[in-house]
Parts: sequence; structure tokens; C-alpha cells
Amino acid sequence: MIHRSTASAAVAAAAFSAAAFSAVCRALPQLPQAGPWAPWLPNGPWLYFTEPETRRIDEIYDAALQESGQLVVRWGGDEQYVADAFKAAFLKEFPLINITTIPDLSKYHDSAIDQSLQTEGVAGVDVAVLQTLQDFDRWRDLGELLPYKPPAWDLIRPGMKDPDGYYVGYWITAFTNVRNFTTVSVDEAPREYTDYLDPKWKGQIVLTYPGDDDAMLFQFSKAVTAHGWSWFEALLAQEPKWVRGAQSPRLWFPTIERAVSFTSGGLGLNCGPTLCTTLPKTDRFVSWPQSGAIFKTAKNKEAAKLFVAFATSKLYQKTISTWSTRTDIPPPPGYGPFEDYPTDPYEFHRFMEDRALVERLRFMFERYLGPPQGLSPLVDGVTAGTF
Repeated sequence: MIHRSTASAAVAAAAFSAAAFSAVCRALPQLPQAGPWAPWLPNGPWLYFTEPETRRIDEIYDAALQESGQLVVRWGGDEQYVADAFKAAFLKEFPLINITTIPDLSKYHDSAIDQSLQTEGVAGVDVAVLQTLQDFDRWRDLGELLPYKPPAWDLIRPGMKDPDGYYVGYWITAFTNVRNFTTVSVDEAPREYTDYLDPKWKGQIVLTYPGDDDAMLFQFSKAVTAHGWSWFEALLAQEPKWVRGAQSPRLWFPTIERAVSFTSGGLGLNCGPTLCTTLPKTDRFVSWPQSGAIFKTAKNKEAAKLFVAFATSKLYQKTISTWSTRTDIPPPPGYGPFEDYPTDPYEFHRFMEDRALVERLRFMFERYLGPPQGLSPLVDGVTAGTF
């Protein structure tokens, strides 16, 4: 006979979701992955803790050279060139690694990985660098990720990495104001969302559809939270040009005499040949740690570890034009730490976890604009040299 309390406990245990079960298990005492017990313990994303990498990066490189095949990286972004700068820097240091980067919107990378896991049982990729932070949590809880703590682990901000090493933030990306500085001075450039309602900017504004990108949706939701839907309706009266992709607004700037935008990314905090970032003083803007993870089914695990180690290394981090996730890397010249500005790179992750809220907001904006129109920015032919 089964005791009633035993049966009740069994029912309660069965009611746990996979995510809740893994969360409980990960809170329990863990064992190091290496040790005499390893051959007798099962695999699982919650059974072991991972020590930070102790090998030098050249030693990881040597180990990676013993592998064969390509290091395949799915890279979140909306232009074909988004990974080019990192790839060039990586190959400069590790020229014998055969690396392939696949650019696409993070939401489509997620779908491709999920489909591969569902149909083939493997992720079909070694590393993913994505904006969709909530999916790293989901894959972790499903046991699909390989924990890895790179050499710089202890220097990376606690809220910008999974505490067990299943994913880690590389740098902080932000969507904010961009202007054509050849025609718009810093003194007159719009900084706050209400500045874009000035009649002088009518027909000069280029904006990304809110529903095309969850980070862009979060940006618009911040503006509406601060200034109401009447602000958005007044913005529509300014006749902005709507485009797809966070890179696209600045690519369209050459077609508009005094172009401005608050939905552009990819420029970092520095100026380009004709463009400059202008940060708000009071209105909040979206930022987040662009993060990466290694999949458990990666074919080239050592090369994948080399990728993560380099992305978080001081050698690479000191070259980026935005805020670092490391505590020992200073901001770009002319800027203070992100804490000095009206942004919180930690809150985007929480926003992304609330999928019901994201969907409601998307439909609210689609009531005004409809779904995003036009080809994907990866294939629309619009590049920096188009105009």
C-alpha cells in the first residue's frame, strides 16, 4: 500500500515544470565536473558546478587546433556585416581556426536552433550570440547548453552572466539617438522623445518598426510609459520613415537632409564618418548585455571555448565602442559608466521573460502601423554604400 503522504508527494513532484525542477536542482549543492565520481554520475544542467577556465588563451587555441571542421556561430543582427569586425579580430589572433558566422535576427536564430533540436536532436551550431536573453535560460533549463566560465569570469558583472556559466554577456548594446552631424549640430539634436515632436523634424525622422524587434519594442514602450500614447500619435504626425532593422535608420540617412533617429544601433557610442550618437539626459533608453552560449552538442567545443574566452578578453574588450560587461574596462572616450545615464542594461532580460507583455505591446503598436513592411534588412540591398 502506498501511503497517502507518499502519493501526494509524487503528485506534487510530477506537477513541477522542467524549468522549475532545474531551478530547484541548481540551487542544491553541486559537484565539480572533474573527479573520481564523474564516470558514475548522470549528465544534467544542475548536477555540477563549473570552475573558471585556468588555461591561458594560447593553450585553449592549441586545444582547438586538435579539432576538425568549422566553428559555427549564429550571430544576432540585421545586416550581413554585423559579425565582420569581431570575426576579423578573432582571425587576426587565431588565423588557423575555421570560423563561420551566420547573421540573422535573434528571433530567427532561436527558431532555427529549436527546430534543429526538435528534429535532429542537436543544435546544429557551436555558439550563439543573441539579443533574446530569455532563450538562454530556457535552453539551460532543458539541458542544451554547455557551461563554460572564461578566464575573465570573475571580472564580468554578476547580473550579466549566468551564475553557473551557461551564458555570458560580451558587451552592452544600446538603441538611442543618432544624428547626421554634418547637418545637425549637437546643440540642436533631439535627445528626449518629446524633442522629436518639434515641427522642424517633420519628414526628417527615420525609425525602426516597434514590432520588428523586441528591444525596439521595449524602447517605444519606455517612451509611451513616460509620455503617453498621445506622444506616439503626435510622432506619427511628424511623418517618420519606417524601416526594418536597427541598422537601417542610419543607412537611410543619406537620403534625408537632416536625418535623426532614436532607434538606431550598431554605431556604438562613437561617431562614424557622418553620424554621431547623442544620449538622452532624462528619458530612459534600452540597453542590454549581448550574450553568448555554447551548445552541449557543439562539434568544436574547444574552438567554442576559445571564441568565448576571446570575446570576454581584455585584448578584445578594449577595442569595443560601447560599454563592457567587464568591471575593469573603462567606457569609450568622452563617456562615463552606464550608471551615469538613464538606462538599465539589467531590466531588458526581465522584459524579455514576460512574453505575454511583449505580445500585448506589439499588437498595440501594430494597431497604428500594421505589421512591419518590406524585405528583411539582411536581403533588402540597402547598405552603407547604397546611396
